[in-house]
Amino acid sequence: MINPNYWLTLTNEKNWRIIKPQEVYAFNDANKKNFDKIKIGDFIVMYVIRKKFGGLFKVINKKMSEKIIFEGDVYNHQIKLKMEFIPEECLNASEKVVNNISIFKDHVRWGTILFGRAIKKITKEDYEFLRNEMEKDGIK
Repeated sequence: MINPNYWLTLTNEKNWRIIKPQEVYAFNDANKKNFDKIKIGDFIVMYVIRKKFGGLFKVINKKMSEKIIFEGDVYNHQIKLKMEFIPEECLNASEKVVNNISIFKDHVRWGTILFGRAIKKITKEDYEFLRNEMEKDGIK
């Protein structure tokens, strides 16, 4: 079995309301290269723009024909997800949380690392840290 990759994928509040119940993420043609990077068995942390982590998913299928409408645009490179964990409330991207994620360490303006990106590779340790943070304090 090939080792999975771990990804931080970005979305906004409006699209999160589609992604969460349908367990689906998608890319438009302009971002097909990102679609190609993700493989079945990979794990995803959904980052909901502005500064919160929405949930954890596993990639279970990829399709290139079904169309999803996000923000009025057609996204036809679909990734079918299986929910691993979604907290009742999104985890805030507080300084304490962000300073423990490898891609953000030692960056004063950590948000600039995500600017203009749909996905960013993270480590398994980052994924597990975020899961632990989401599960704390009675968040289910």
